[in-house]
Amino acid sequence: MEIMNYISKNLPILIVVIGTIAALIANAYKSSKDASQSDNIERLGNETQKLSALNRDISIKIQQITTANKQTSDENLALNQKSKELIIEVQKLTIETQKLIAKVDERTAYEAAENLQSGELHLDFSQAFTDKISFRIGGNTFSNPLKNFKMGAKIFQFADKDPISIGFDHSKILISMKVFDLKGNLIAEIENNFWRPNRNFTGKFNYDDHGFEVMDNEGNIAVSIDITGTNQLDIQGVFPIKEQKIIIFAGQQMNILAFKNPDIEAQVQARHHISYDDYLNQILHDLRIRQIFEYTGKNWLHKRRPID
Repeated sequence: MEIMNYISKNLPILIVVIGTIAALIANAYKSSKDASQSDNIERLGNETQKLSALNRDISIKIQQITTANKQTSDENLALNQKSKELIIEVQKLTIETQKLIAKVDERTAYEAAENLQSGELHLDFSQAFTDKISFRIGGNTFSNPLKNFKMGAKIFQFADKDPISIGFDHSKILISMKVFDLKGNLIAEIENNFWRPNRNFTGKFNYDDHGFEVMDNEGNIAVSIDITGTNQLDIQGVFPIKEQKIIIFAGQQMNILAFKNPDIEAQVQARHHISYDDYLNQILHDLRIRQIFEYTGKNWLHKRRPID
C-alpha cells in the first residue's frame, strides 16, 4: 500500500525518468546501428572498388582478345587465300601428272603387247666390229673372221640342227634361231631379227642396242645374247640338238637333257633314286641362265638390271 501511495504521489517524476531512460536506450541502439551500417557501407564501397577494377581488367582482356581474333582472322583469310592458290596449283600439277602417267601406262601397255606380236627386234648394235668376232658359249670361247658372217653363218651345229646363226648387214647384226623353254618346248622363232612368238608363248622378251633375251612362260631365261667386250658375244640359252633332246648353256656350264625318253628316265631313276622330273628340276635350277634385262615396273623395255 505504501508502494502504491509512493507511485501515486511521484508518478509525474517517474514518467519523466522512464522516458529519459527509454530515450537513452533508443539513442544508444541508434548509435550502434549507425556505426554497424557505416562499417557495412565502407566494406561495400571497398568491394565495389575492387569489382570496378576487376571489370576494367576484364574489359582490357576482352579488348586484347578481340584484337587478337581480328589479327588471326585476317591472317587466316590470307592463309586461306594462299591455300586456295596452292590447291589450284596442285590440282594443275595433278592433272598434268595424270596425263603423263596415262601416256606412260599407254606406252608400257603397248610395249608389253609388243612381246606377244610379230615384229622386228631392231637390234641396231652401235659397237663396230673389226676383222673378227668372238663367241663365248658354255665357258668356251672361239673366234671367226668377220667376213664369214656377211651372209650369215652358223655358230655351231649338231646333226641336222642349226641352233643359231648370225649375220651382218652394213655392221648391223642379224640373228636367226628358234627359242625353246627349259622343257624343250618351242616358244618363238627369230629370223634375221624378225620376232615371231608361238601361240603358246606368254612370256616376254627384252633387248637394247647391245643384246637381247627371252623369258619363257615360267619366268626362266630361255636365251640371252649380249655384247660383253670388243668383238665378243656372250651366248646363253636352250638349244635343240635332236628330237626330244636339248643342250643348255648357262654361264660357264653346259648340260644335255633328254625329254620323253623311257630308257634315259630309267637310268636316271636307278642312278639318282629320284624321279626324272625331280632330276630335271634340279639340273635346271643349277643351270639357271643369268637375267640381264628388267621385266617389271614402268618403262622396263630396253632397261637392264643392275650388275650383281
